[in-house]
Amino acid sequence: MGQFFQELEEIAEAINRKIDELLPTSLTKNADILFEAIRYSAISASKKIRGFLLVKTADIFNVNREQSLKIAAAIEMIHTYSLIHDDLPAMDNDDYRRGKPSCHKEFGEAIGILAGDALLTYAFEVIASDQDNIDPILRIKIIQEITRAIGIKGMIGGQVIDITSQNMGYDDLKEVHKLKTGALIEASCVAGAIMGHAYSDEILVFREYAGKLGLIFQMVDDLIDNEDDKEKSNANLLNLMPFVKIKEEIEELKRAAIQGLKSLSNLNIFNILILVELIDYIANQHK
Repeated sequence: MGQFFQELEEIAEAINRKIDELLPTSLTKNADILFEAIRYSAISASKKIRGFLLVKTADIFNVNREQSLKIAAAIEMIHTYSLIHDDLPAMDNDDYRRGKPSCHKEFGEAIGILAGDALLTYAFEVIASDQDNIDPILRIKIIQEITRAIGIKGMIGGQVIDITSQNMGYDDLKEVHKLKTGALIEASCVAGAIMGHAYSDEILVFREYAGKLGLIFQMVDDLIDNEDDKEKSNANLLNLMPFVKIKEEIEELKRAAIQGLKSLSNLNIFNILILVELIDYIANQHK
């Protein structure tokens, strides 16, 4: 997997550079703290999995890398917005994110809220703009895909279910994971396929692959959560199912996702194999 890890690192760095290039640096003297908070959160040492997935799916269709990096940067801005808001006292109340104090701990709760809002709205400004000559029809389709993933039928809806539901069962919690975590991962992959003018049957394969990848992502996260997180009521699958059973389900999801990718053998096989390595990497993560 040497080539995979090299690409994972290089694309994460490229997305960080693109975010840095796209983000404004100043508005007025009194508002500079907002841009400092935005950059503090959005430009980070994270692996940029969602952006990586978009770029490598787009690579399958030989999409111009500058175009895919632009949309990947916007996706990561949206993901960062969700993390900033998740960390707020009214939500998960987490003091640390990505190895440093959470945005609201560093800049205050009000600026944290506004930084998240700013990243979300600016991401769509980036996607909707005509930079890099991305077809306007494709931009509309990408916006439709992303808004579905992060709205009431996706990430926000999943968060509401998570914070209002009591005594969820195993399948209920998996559904929350699909909405909160999996929906944006799915949208990232599908957006890359849309950029490549993929056929509807190809998009369906990518959607199903990424849906399974997103669920694996959260299931693995539950398995490696520390004991403090595990104690949260029904927030962790380990409270509802033995470790071994969850691992078995992860392996089954991985096999099904890889099997689906095999039907795309007529496409760029090198980048298809990168997606295979990605799901294997996610399924076998350890802290």
